[in-house]
Amino acid sequence: RTWLFTKAVNALSFTISPLRADAMPDRCVVSAAGYFPNGSILKIEVCNNANDVTPSWEDISDSLGKKYFFKNAAKTAAAWAFGLRCTLTRGTAVGDVWLDYITINYR
Repeated sequence: RTWLFTKAVNALSFTISPLRADAMPDRCVVSAAGYFPNGSILKIEVCNNANDVTPSWEDISDSLGKKYFFKNAAKTAAAWAFGLRCTLTRGTAVGDVWLDYITINYR
C-alpha cells in the first residue's frame, strides 16, 4: 500500500493578549508585512477596550500603515487595553501565502 498525504494550511488566525493602556487609546497605526497574493485575504481588527467581555472590534484592513482613529469610546472593564486580532486566509490564491510580522503603535 502507498499512502499519500498532503499538508494544506488554508488559514492563520490569532489574537494578541490585551496591551495595557493608562488612558483610552484613541488612535493606532498597524502595519503588516508578508506575501499576500491576489485571492488571499488579510483581515486585521483592533479594539481599545480589549479587557471587556465583548470588545468592540473595528476592521482596519484597508487602513494598514495609516493612522486609524477608534470609533469606540466606551468600556465596561476596569481598565482600557489595546487589542488586535488577525486572520490570513489563502482564499483562491495559488502558491505560498505568508505573514512575516505586524507592527503596532497606539496612543
